[in-house]
Amino acid sequence: KTDPRPKNRKALQLCAQVREALSWILGTECGDDVLAQLDVIDVRPAPTSARSLVLVAPSLSADATDPAVIGERLHAAGGLLRSAVAK
Repeated sequence: KTDPRPKNRKALQLCAQVREALSWILGTECGDDVLAQLDVIDVRPAPTSARSLVLVAPSLSADATDPAVIGERLHAAGGLLRSAVAK
């Protein structure tokens, strides 16, 4: 028989919580118009739940922004995003 429960259920729960937190922070608290237009697509353990891989993309209604600019803004906001998720 196959087990219907997902593997690493706790890690998947944590990723879902991180995704929800980041969606909220980017949309309301980061204070950056470019980052506020991003959607958090997925959060995955990378390679374990001690670190996460976060996939983002501009929302469908977002203004056209150079991906390099988005990367720079995400890098600059990294500390804020990490501390907010840790709360």
